[in-house]
Amino acid sequence: MIKTIDVNLFNLAPSSMFDDEKTQNILKAIDYIFQKRAKETFFIFSVLDQLFYMNDIEIENLLWEFNVDIIDTQISIERKRELILESLIIHMKKGTIGSLKNICSLLFNNFEVQEWYEYGGQPGKFKIVTDANVQGSKTYELLIRTINKTKNVRSHLDEILYKQNENYDIYIGIGNTIEVKQTIEIGG
Repeated sequence: MIKTIDVNLFNLAPSSMFDDEKTQNILKAIDYIFQKRAKETFFIFSVLDQLFYMNDIEIENLLWEFNVDIIDTQISIERKRELILESLIIHMKKGTIGSLKNICSLLFNNFEVQEWYEYGGQPGKFKIVTDANVQGSKTYELLIRTINKTKNVRSHLDEILYKQNENYDIYIGIGNTIEVKQTIEIGG
């Protein structure tokens, strides 16, 4: 059995292909790409295999290597691991609304993407609805950077809506009043 990393089209090709130098160069180029891709895949699988045994510093380095931006340095190591795993999927699905929803929902709470037809906007536009406080400059920059890295090129952000849910105690009372009027006339 041939391992992926050992695939060599040059050895698998029929002898009739060796007459042409251009064909030989193409086979060598394809071999190079296959081997490079196999090494990258092997690296990713070896990282995933060890991910849950890594300490915080190693996880931080992986966050950088897998292009995951986080703003909150107090985020738990479990959450960082989720971000790393999710980033692999997101990089494969970049340019889709699903990947934008996935990565932003991990970074920000209650994150919703509405496409133009869901809110009556112009084609190619979308808006973000979140209850995360993105008013701080670092958080806002992270959100915009994440959106621009993840969305497709032809889609444009229309607006970011910040929704805030407040719970208030409201007391309502109902009462009846009875008013009795009597007129008493004295004397004639």
